[in-house]
Amino acid sequence: MPYLFLVVFGVLMSFAGCSRAVSLKNTQAQLCPVPTVTLNVTNNKWTAVALYVVHGSSRDRLGLVPSVQSATYPIPPGLLGPDGQIFVEVDAVGAPDVYRTPSIMVLSTRTIIDLTVENFIAYSTVFVSSEDEP
Repeated sequence: MPYLFLVVFGVLMSFAGCSRAVSLKNTQAQLCPVPTVTLNVTNNKWTAVALYVVHGSSRDRLGLVPSVQSATYPIPPGLLGPDGQIFVEVDAVGAPDVYRTPSIMVLSTRTIIDLTVENFIAYSTVFVSSEDEP
């Protein structure tokens, strides 16, 4: 009797191995568009600043903005937390100054984060705008 069970199980598994995979690329693209996040940074500080994206317990470096200059960085979808919540952290190079934005929720398909880093880093500001594509 156990041999009959093994034979039936083997036959069923061989049929499962011959089945074709179904591609869900088009369906997933329609249901869950990938969000695009752009970070625009204006550094008014007299030193360069390093930018990090904090999501969950991870901290990933985006780049460096030289003193009194601006830069734009796309934030890859892989750096978004599972709930869409991120923080942007600014570290002044050569100084203990750190600024961390409030929680930023990425819920739409296009999000733009405008960050202005001031010389006194505690006065830095962040503005978030978002829109859904039609």
